[in-house]
Amino acid sequence: ELQQPIRWAQGCPLEKMVSEALVFDDENFTHTPQGNIVISAFEQTLWQSDPETPLKVYQLLSGAHYRTSPLDLRRMMDAPGQHFLQAAGENEIAGALWLVDEGGLSQQLSQAVWAGFRRPRGNLVAQSLAAHGNNPLAATLRGRRVSRIAVHPARQREGTGRQLIAGALQYTQDLDYLSVSFGYTGELWRFWQRCGFVLVRMGNHREASSGCYTAMALLPMSDAGKQLAEREHYRLRRDAQALAQWNGETLPVDPLNDAVLSDDDWLELAGFAFAHRPLL
Repeated sequence: ELQQPIRWAQGCPLEKMVSEALVFDDENFTHTPQGNIVISAFEQTLWQSDPETPLKVYQLLSGAHYRTSPLDLRRMMDAPGQHFLQAAGENEIAGALWLVDEGGLSQQLSQAVWAGFRRPRGNLVAQSLAAHGNNPLAATLRGRRVSRIAVHPARQREGTGRQLIAGALQYTQDLDYLSVSFGYTGELWRFWQRCGFVLVRMGNHREASSGCYTAMALLPMSDAGKQLAEREHYRLRRDAQALAQWNGETLPVDPLNDAVLSDDDWLELAGFAFAHRPLL
């Protein structure tokens, strides 16, 4: 354990104040959550009435995700479209899930994203489905993206993560899908697959932070969401061999060897020729 101060003097009161304000004392996983797990949802208003619960959730997420920053704390408190679930043991938080609303763009804006003319802020998965998929209206569907998920190390391999995703479905209404974007590894994908997600996209550049290719997956919740997932999964199967040659990653899908150009493909070629769409 490192104790020698670098940026502060020993015992500096300003350091203590900043550390407390920005919750730098993240979860150190020394206390094991005991007893049965209970899944429940909460919203940002809980910061006002019972701040201890969202604070513990943030500490767990911060301890599990090295890229968590004070900006995430601010978003958790007051950014629009944020939703949270906790897996509570008898004495500690055993798991946490952070979801973000996405999609619901107008048809005109979704088509502009598809053509490569617009890139509005936010809507990570929804925009990617429109910009790289073959449905110009993909971003008009309403989804909820998994931004962070974490389970206490002492309570892993017990199905708590799947319980959190099931809880998200239970507490979510009038949406078309849940989505997730993650650095692809076989182990991570097996978890999302067990949760019911369908792989719909694989990136062709490695992320600098993780060294992995970005994968995206959908868990359909409506007929429109199911059609979108099936359509994009079919496209991924069709492009699997080309992607494997490009990035050297074997995709966990059954490749299609006899696919022919469809109307959607001709539309994509037109978007590449006359707009600003990429080929991959």
